[in-house]
Amino acid sequence: MSNQTHKTPVFFPEPIILASSSPRRHSILTMLGIPFIPMPPHIDESLEPGIPAEKMPELLAIKKAETVAAKLPAGIAATLVLGVDTLVILDGKPYGKPVDAAEAEGFLTALSGRTHRVVTAMALHNRRTGYTSSQSCETAVTFAPLAKEDILWYLNTGEWQGVAGAYRMQGRGACFVSHIAGLESTVAGLPIEPLFRLLKDGFANNESGG
Repeated sequence: MSNQTHKTPVFFPEPIILASSSPRRHSILTMLGIPFIPMPPHIDESLEPGIPAEKMPELLAIKKAETVAAKLPAGIAATLVLGVDTLVILDGKPYGKPVDAAEAEGFLTALSGRTHRVVTAMALHNRRTGYTSSQSCETAVTFAPLAKEDILWYLNTGEWQGVAGAYRMQGRGACFVSHIAGLESTVAGLPIEPLFRLLKDGFANNESGG
């Protein structure tokens, strides 16, 4: 029998800065045991006209990460800043966060009985090197046909607020989903397996000086 002792790998040697105020993203990182410091980005999320919907989340994730990195207090030593953005896309049209219940009702009516795409992009900014890496993940979600009363019931829950597409997959919005193709965590706003690889590589490159 070998007496060799295997050293436990340390993938996340220090907290990351999470450029997001999203409770669902906080809960995912907590579940994974990844230490983080939340810093809401407070950015203007408008983009130049003509940008394809599929590219919007990546551009906004980069903007969030780099904006927070530039504004961090001097006393925070964390090196890596993670920005994330999620968007629902149907027929090439972006569905972001509804401004009110009326717009949320319009979103849900449009998604009823249809398959839409959920794109979540992550951007990891290294404060030491100034380099930002990014990755987008996509999941196809099919809604069952929704009756008017279904939509009114959901609007009354308040879950539509502050979330792309006006529904939460990890909440009562799951009642409307008949099929999903891809990672469910992409719809929740933080794709877990790609996140793990992005952070692991980010810390490895940081330690190697790359």
